[in-house]
Amino acid sequence: MRKDWIVLTSRSGVKRYVQVKHVSSFGTHQDGYTFIGIAGDQDPIQVRETSEAICALLGIPNDG
Repeated sequence: MRKDWIVLTSRSGVKRYVQVKHVSSFGTHQDGYTFIGIAGDQDPIQVRETSEAICALLGIPNDG
């Protein structure tokens, strides 16, 4: 079953619903926090979830 939406938690603790088709990138910043880029947004969202957790939410393999 494919997900259309995922729920992420910002670093400040606010839940945010993100439409999967709008996710443009994600990863770990050099300062240690995880970010997720949303198509059309200038700045990526800093989130509490790890990159591994985002892979699981998106249903994609975590190949490193």
